[in-house]
Amino acid sequence: MSTTRNQADCLSRLLAWTANRPRKRRATRRRSAELVRQICPDLSRLEILKIAGTNGKGSVCRMVDASLRGSGRSVGRFTSPHLERITERIVVNDREIEPTRLEQVARRIEPILRNFADRGGPSFIPAFFEVLMLVALRTFIDEGVAIAVVEAGIGGRDDATAVLPARVSTVTSVGLDHGEKLGLSLEQIAAEKAGIADAGTALIVGPGIDAGLRQLMRNALAGRGIRLVPVDREAGFATATTRANPAVPPYQRENVATAQATIDAFARHTCSQVPPVAYVQSPGRFEFFRGVSTWLLDGAHNAHAIGALIEGLSTGFGATDRVLIFGASRDKAYARYMHRLPEIARRIFVTDDFHNAVDCATLVAALRRETGLQATPLHTGLRRAIQTETIGGGRELAVVTGSMFLVGRIRSLLSAGGGQSLSIE
Repeated sequence: MSTTRNQADCLSRLLAWTANRPRKRRATRRRSAELVRQICPDLSRLEILKIAGTNGKGSVCRMVDASLRGSGRSVGRFTSPHLERITERIVVNDREIEPTRLEQVARRIEPILRNFADRGGPSFIPAFFEVLMLVALRTFIDEGVAIAVVEAGIGGRDDATAVLPARVSTVTSVGLDHGEKLGLSLEQIAAEKAGIADAGTALIVGPGIDAGLRQLMRNALAGRGIRLVPVDREAGFATATTRANPAVPPYQRENVATAQATIDAFARHTCSQVPPVAYVQSPGRFEFFRGVSTWLLDGAHNAHAIGALIEGLSTGFGATDRVLIFGASRDKAYARYMHRLPEIARRIFVTDDFHNAVDCATLVAALRRETGLQATPLHTGLRRAIQTETIGGGRELAVVTGSMFLVGRIRSLLSAGGGQSLSIE
């Protein structure tokens, strides 16, 4: 095998290696802190903003990023998951990292990661998410980025991003998801997510988080000098609308307001001026796409997000004549929201033609049990179904939801066929 081949495979090799890590969650914070110290000893060059939440954190990251760049600053953005390319996760000044640069940084940090694990044992092998976070931070520092907008992975207190110092952190929303790691109640999840904030800093709390959960978060943070700042949805959105598109879907109004509150807090803490937030369309989040017909791509994969999608459709966004293309990942609690899918469309196709998918037979049986509807499995695969216009070939709006992996797969196929993302007007 040539040297070039070895170098080109470095990131893939590292990410495959992470599968050898025992799933012992409590080792994560200690491991992350030490790896950040070794790989980014100059981390103080970055001003960091941390964004956590069940839903909406990716959209908030994009809007915060855009606003900060509007003030003339150099900004890095780290988000997950990616839809089509792993380079989507690491962005500098609104440009994805080049694959060659990604490999260069991976090669640079690989010896540190492996030596660390060799000394500490298998539990010190970093997680997939940690490797990419470390690559992102090292890239941001090397590129001279001033501010890094960092999306948390899962939760807050025990997430890898929790070890990063930030004067402002945000929790966009609290919903039931990742129960096996965060807990099976909203109260447990809210306390976990509140832990993203550092002592003596500000924690912005999205408008959809009710007073009871906000008080629980305050209690969880007691004694740490953290100022909890609730977001006023209407006031925050009104402040942002000097540049925001007024035709923003309802749930994205909450994200706009949360992004604005985050920017306001950042401006106060840094004594700087930042332009008002503008609505930014996030790929795969209530995204209209034009192919032979019109598609709506939304990666909702929990009850909270499915509810937001239905709200958006019920308030005038999208045609009333709709067909649903649904798929679910094996690690998601899709049964919790499946009863609501007929509110999207009563004609439903199911697919398992994407990564980590629940098989079609299981989905068909679950839909019949939960809704009484008979779904149609796409046994020919998504590419064939789109080419033959089995889906997306009529006048109805084709709604795709249930998994970000599914949305990414269909988005790639539509783009390859000449499809284009449409802005909301």
